[in-house]
Amino acid sequence: MRSSNNEDSSGIEFSRAERILALGMVVFLAIGGAWVFNHIQRLPTRPDYHAIEQRHISAEFQSEYWQAQNTLNAAQTATGRLREELSVAATEYEFRREEFRVMNERGILDAVRERAYMDALAKFERLRGDMGVALAVEESARTRLEPLASEWKTLQAIVGEEHRRAQLTFEWQLFLFRMLYAVPVFALALFVFQRLRRRESHYLIFATALIGAATLQLLYLVSLYSWHLLRDIAQIAIAIIGTALCMTGIVMIRRYWLNPERVLTTRIRRGQCFSCGAPAENNVYCLACGEELQKRCLGCGANRPVKAAFCPHCRYQ
Repeated sequence: MRSSNNEDSSGIEFSRAERILALGMVVFLAIGGAWVFNHIQRLPTRPDYHAIEQRHISAEFQSEYWQAQNTLNAAQTATGRLREELSVAATEYEFRREEFRVMNERGILDAVRERAYMDALAKFERLRGDMGVALAVEESARTRLEPLASEWKTLQAIVGEEHRRAQLTFEWQLFLFRMLYAVPVFALALFVFQRLRRRESHYLIFATALIGAATLQLLYLVSLYSWHLLRDIAQIAIAIIGTALCMTGIVMIRRYWLNPERVLTTRIRRGQCFSCGAPAENNVYCLACGEELQKRCLGCGANRPVKAAFCPHCRYQ
C-alpha cells in the first residue's frame, strides 16, 4: 500500500491483493448481515392462521362441516363405483338379451344361456335400484352440506382477511426492525469512511468494505419489500427509488471518484497527459491537446513533469 500527499480520499492506493481481500470482506459481512436478518424475524410475532381460525370457527361447527363433507365424499365415491358396475352390467344385459331373442327366433332351447340372460337381467335391475338409492343419498348429503358450506366459506373469508391484515402488520414490523439494524450500520460505515478519508488512513479500505456491505443490505431491503409492502404502487415506488439511487451513485462517483485532483494524479501515475488523458510518452508537449507536460527544474535543470510535486532527478520541490 502506498500513500500520496496530493491525492484525495482518494490519496490512498491499494494493491490488487488488498482489493480482493476487501471484496472478500464485503461477501463475509453480507453473509453476517443475512444471518442477522434471519434472526430479526423472531422479534415480531408471526400471525397464526390456526389460532385466528379457532377464534372465528367453533370446534363443533368444524366437526359438523367436515362430517357432512366426508359423508358427501363417501356418497360420491359409492355413486361413482356403482355407475361403473351398472355400465358393465348394462352391457352384459344387452348382450344376453339379444342372444336370448335370437335363440327364441330360431327356436333354440338352451337352459344355460337362458339362465345367463335371467341372471344378467336380475343383476342389472338390482344395480339400477342401488344406483337410485346412491343418487338419493348423494343428493341428501349435498343438501345437508350446502348451508354449512356457505357459512364455512363466509367464515373462511373473514379468517383469511384477518390473517392477511395480521401478516401485513408483521411484514411492516419486520421491515422496521431490519431497517433499525441496516440504517445505523450504514450510517456508522459512512461515518467511519469519512473519518478515515479525512485522515488519509491506510485502513480506509476497511471502511470501504463496510460501507459496501451496508449498501448491499439496504438495496436488499428495498428490493425485498418494494413488492411485498408497496405492491399497489410498486412501479412508481421502484421508479422513484431507482432514480434516487442512480442519482446518488452519480453524485458519489463525481465527488469521490472523478474529482479533478484524483483524475489528475491517476493520469500522471499512468503516464498520460493530465489535461486530456492521451499518452504522454515523455513528450514536452501533448501531441493531442498541446498542453505543456514538462518544464525545466529550477534545482537541477533537467526536465520534470509539470504537475509533479518533486523533481524525479533531484527531488527539488
